[in-house]
Amino acid sequence: MPIPIRILRAHVEDLPGERRTPSARELDREDRILTTARALISRYGRANLTLGALAAAIRLAPATIRRHFPDLDSILAELIIRHLRAISCAVGDATRDIPFNHPNRGALQRAAYVAFTRNAFSGSTPDHTLLIRERHALPPDLLEPIENLRALMGGTLGKTNPETILSLLDNPFIQPPQIEAMLAALENPSATRTKIKTIIYPKPTRPTENQPAAPAFPPPTPQARAGPIAAIA
Repeated sequence: MPIPIRILRAHVEDLPGERRTPSARELDREDRILTTARALISRYGRANLTLGALAAAIRLAPATIRRHFPDLDSILAELIIRHLRAISCAVGDATRDIPFNHPNRGALQRAAYVAFTRNAFSGSTPDHTLLIRERHALPPDLLEPIENLRALMGGTLGKTNPETILSLLDNPFIQPPQIEAMLAALENPSATRTKIKTIIYPKPTRPTENQPAAPAFPPPTPQARAGPIAAIA
């Protein structure tokens, strides 16, 4: 089986020698490639896109794109890794002044994660959509560093059940208060699946004569749209 070009290029770049600094034009072109790829993969999916289609959309020759990225999988992996690093910076900035022993520090970090990865319509941002939906289609050599970064982030956001925490945070239909209640239930040995389902899927209240039934998922309030951190702090 032929060795992928990206592996050969990575090996060459690790050889001793002085690396050439990319020019401003090359950096601008790389940003254009990543921006276009993000939009197209988010909308159509990695499986429905080729490097040639991306090159045609951005009006560049495929060979020009390969000067920056060996293939489309490398572009997708670069987008996801940049997104994970951006999440880490956002979480760190949001809790920079919070003492490490503050009882709500973990909840504030998780709220910052949610605020950064979700949009105003309770869905995932385009970058986060790539992480959730597309990363598992990457080859093992590109997926491994992504999963390592994600595991480190999960350990930062919660000392126990990091994978469960990330799964909850990546579900755009579960709000931060429900996430915290569910995590508390998971840490309790007597917690049951029934308790957890009740937290995530609360039953609507029974209507009275003068009051209509409350929906199980009420529409977000203006405060919620501003971000979930203030509600926890």
